[in-house]
Amino acid sequence: MRNALYDYNSKHSIQLEYLKNKYKDNQLWHELKETAKKLKSYNLTYIIKRVKANFKTYFTNLELYKQNPNLFTGIPKPPKPKKLYKITDYSVELDKYTSLSFARLEKENLIGINLSNSMIYTHLDKRQVEKLTEISKLYSARLVYDNGDLYLQISYLKNIPPSTSHVSRKYASIDIGINNLMAVFVDDETTPSLIVDGKRI
Repeated sequence: MRNALYDYNSKHSIQLEYLKNKYKDNQLWHELKETAKKLKSYNLTYIIKRVKANFKTYFTNLELYKQNPNLFTGIPKPPKPKKLYKITDYSVELDKYTSLSFARLEKENLIGINLSNSMIYTHLDKRQVEKLTEISKLYSARLVYDNGDLYLQISYLKNIPPSTSHVSRKYASIDIGINNLMAVFVDDETTPSLIVDGKRI
């Protein structure tokens, strides 16, 4: 798919020719190719993977439906695109090696994000910089759109030395609801349970 959108040469030439010939007069295909030009190929790859995963789930559910329709409230429907004005939240997985830059992090408190043809730098506060400079290994990164705001979400692995002191532990469980916004039960004989009233909210 990526090779077809960017007109790359590939060993899968039969599939490439099939896509090019099948959709040569398709407006949506040409719009997709224009969008692909604006995005780096390594960023687009993650979006293609997400669409592929959505369709894989759809076909899996369709097979389950054929075997046992009682598991579903209706026949599974294929994934379809949302209209942009209806999207309130979305996230795009970033290539952690090529879409992010930490070169100006320690001296200028800046982190770089590259979605297209240039690196865009955003300022971080001191606490965030301290956390990022302690990263042992970057695990994943994504750009999150949420109701008009953009967030950079980073997951990382950090080596934590084993603790030598004895740490006492308590176990708790949380049940999320509406009337009772949150019910917390702590598994010991001294800590009282807690219920947060959600009716007012």
